[in-house]
Amino acid sequence: MHHLYAFELIMQETFEETGIDIRPQINDYTQEELDILREKCLEIHYRYSLGVCLKNEIHYLFHSLYGKGANTPEQFEEFKQRCKSGEFDHIIHSLENQKDELYFKDLFEWGKYLQSQKEGDSIDI
Repeated sequence: MHHLYAFELIMQETFEETGIDIRPQINDYTQEELDILREKCLEIHYRYSLGVCLKNEIHYLFHSLYGKGANTPEQFEEFKQRCKSGEFDHIIHSLENQKDELYFKDLFEWGKYLQSQKEGDSIDI
């Protein structure tokens, strides 16, 4: 699941709107506080929509290109258009055939390569 509105921002808003402070361990909260946090988090989550279902290789490709955390719907829309244009077909096909650690290593390398192409640099993968 790819969140169009970053989950860490949802959590940040949850704590801000409830006025409950962030504590080192979950045991530091009362059951009542946990219930309040859960309800508020779900409310905020629904406010921004649940997100987009993506195949793992496409999801990881997105984050290898755009980073992880505080991503925007605009980034996702750009990525979607790039996917529709066929820009990533060869990468996705390659990733679908990869397994375990090689899958993630290759994905990271493809992300670095694509980012360098976008910036006009060249790197070896």
